[in-house]
Amino acid sequence: MAEVEQKLEQGKAAVIAEIEEDWVTPLDARMNALGAVVICKTRSAVMSEQIERQVAEHKAEMTELKAEIGQSVGDAKIRLQSKFDAATTKLNAVQ
Repeated sequence: MAEVEQKLEQGKAAVIAEIEEDWVTPLDARMNALGAVVICKTRSAVMSEQIERQVAEHKAEMTELKAEIGQSVGDAKIRLQSKFDAATTKLNAVQ
């Protein structure tokens, strides 16, 4: 999406599609003839980027929770520790 955002000119539209193709030339040639910019990525590359974002989000959440746990006491600390443990589980699942 970031790459599309960078290349998309004001007043223009984007179409994002998942296309299975045996040969890229026909689609690319037709789209180029229409003045379109074609950005192709493999499914695995897109999924890798998504996983990297999820890992970063979980790590950021864990950093915030760890700081809050250090400043909390009693039931609040127990609840935050539970959230931290859940975030750790999510991170491990994503990794």
